[in-house]
Amino acid sequence: VVSTQSTWGPDPKIWLLGCTNVAFGFSVSWLNGYVNANFQKEAMGANSHFIGYFGALIALIAAISSKGYGALPSSARSLILLAGSLCFLGVGALSKITAPDGKGPGGWGWGIIIFYVLQGLGRGAFESTNKAVFADFFPGDKSPAAFANCMMQNTAASTIGFALGATSTPQHSTIGPLIWVLIIFSVATYPCYMAAIALKRRQPEQLL
Repeated sequence: VVSTQSTWGPDPKIWLLGCTNVAFGFSVSWLNGYVNANFQKEAMGANSHFIGYFGALIALIAAISSKGYGALPSSARSLILLAGSLCFLGVGALSKITAPDGKGPGGWGWGIIIFYVLQGLGRGAFESTNKAVFADFFPGDKSPAAFANCMMQNTAASTIGFALGATSTPQHSTIGPLIWVLIIFSVATYPCYMAAIALKRRQPEQLL
């Protein structure tokens, strides 16, 4: 906890870079806590028992894409983060467009797999490029606190997302706000990353 707190006040870059962590956390909670339980059943009907395979598909796509992202030069990291944020945005936007009032996208059938493909590609960016970015911004003895913050932000977002989904009722639905939080942090990821780069360039002495 002390290690995590050590980067809170002195360095705002930890919060600017945190949008990817928060977006991924809310995307995980939204997909596992609501899409799996509601959207998939509505879309696939009798075939909804394939939910376990869809979860494995996310892990497979994440593993393959993270390897691919890692093979690209460091100059491509901004584009990879942008692509990852667009994947999380896609999960949120498709949910908002095709599932008003929290109802599943009926009639999609196997097409609902797009949610899981997007999640896998976004997770690959989170697990590879995002962590490489944190290592670049917080080298040496700053790394432990930075990575602790990375996990804290992601875990907090995921926990809040699961709690909102679990406490939603027809009278007091939290589904709409939860989708919007996912969308907002996904949209904010790239601009905040660029702001962190600008701040880093103005503070070179802190990175020695």
